[in-house]
Amino acid sequence: MLSLLALSTLLLSIVSAVSASPAAPKRANPPSSFYLVTTSSRAPAPNGNSSALANVSAISLFDPYYQPNYYLRQSQPGYNSLPSFTYTNGYLQTVQAGPHNFPPSQSYIAYSAGAGKELTFYPQQESATGGAGGDLNFQGGYLLATASFANAWMLCDGALGQRVIKYRGTDESCEQVYVQAVAEPPY
Repeated sequence: MLSLLALSTLLLSIVSAVSASPAAPKRANPPSSFYLVTTSSRAPAPNGNSSALANVSAISLFDPYYQPNYYLRQSQPGYNSLPSFTYTNGYLQTVQAGPHNFPPSQSYIAYSAGAGKELTFYPQQESATGGAGGDLNFQGGYLLATASFANAWMLCDGALGQRVIKYRGTDESCEQVYVQAVAEPPY
């Protein structure tokens, strides 16, 4: 049988080991309005300069075939404008004109992403934000995550030859990226 001294030494060792384990990334809200980018870096933009992130690309909304929902796609230098986003209660929100500019301006929200599916923005309905909230969150106030996984975003070939953001994409064209909230767009 273990002596009291041996038992307390063992207990102290276990407590020390557990407290020395790295803490899970803390969830924090991003700035009140921000842009989204993809990057191969998990680290935040140095000095707030998103252009300094490794393999950075801007993200814009994309509606293939004039569908009512939007996906996020990679945008190369030379884009005309980028959407800004807000975050509340697990939802990403942006304002965008509808297909063929009808309606001329409407709020769109994304609240979850299923495995192998595009992160989709839906026209916001009045009742959409009345529930328990979405599954999206930000680690450290800048790293987009869902189900606490920030490393599950993929940049994959999508409709019309566009590279789109998917959650746990599995097709051969997919490459792992991080999606970050930044104050200023890159390039």
